[in-house]
Amino acid sequence: MLLPNIPRMSVISATASSALYGERLAIILGYLTLLSAIAILASCRLIPAIFLRFHKDPMQSRFYQTFTKGHYYYWWIFGLTLLLHVPSAFFHTGIPVAGDPDAGIHWVILALALISVLSFILVLFSCRFIITFWEYFAGKNPIKNRFVKWIYSQHSIWWWFFAVSFLSHVAVAYAHAGIWPS
Repeated sequence: MLLPNIPRMSVISATASSALYGERLAIILGYLTLLSAIAILASCRLIPAIFLRFHKDPMQSRFYQTFTKGHYYYWWIFGLTLLLHVPSAFFHTGIPVAGDPDAGIHWVILALALISVLSFILVLFSCRFIITFWEYFAGKNPIKNRFVKWIYSQHSIWWWFFAVSFLSHVAVAYAHAGIWPS
């Protein structure tokens, strides 16, 4: 079955300037998502372990200690900007259809975005702060489940999947639209 022909927002709008506005909004939200993802990674507890191998302990820095305390909040910022970025980008591009000159690149950007979201979910559910929520709502420690324990133990691997797919998504989007559409 063929996908329904859902028109792009730029086709629906009456002016080209509103289409440009939609693209710019998606890009701004994409940048905010990127910055919050960097904040999450930089405040993750695996970063001090990595730096210990190459340099001194970053936890000795008062700034870094304060910065890592915001890890929980960076997740919320990331989630919010991601939830705003996805519909704005989708409304700008729609489902790529045959005949659209940008359909191929939009499919690649969409595929990388979906892989990023799936790996983001794995990172989120293997993060230490999610265990607190599980314990609160389930009434027991979820780490006792073998599957959950395995997901949790692979946290750094999920980060690599997320980082590669997310940066690939950003790179392809940049190659398509540049740093700022004109």
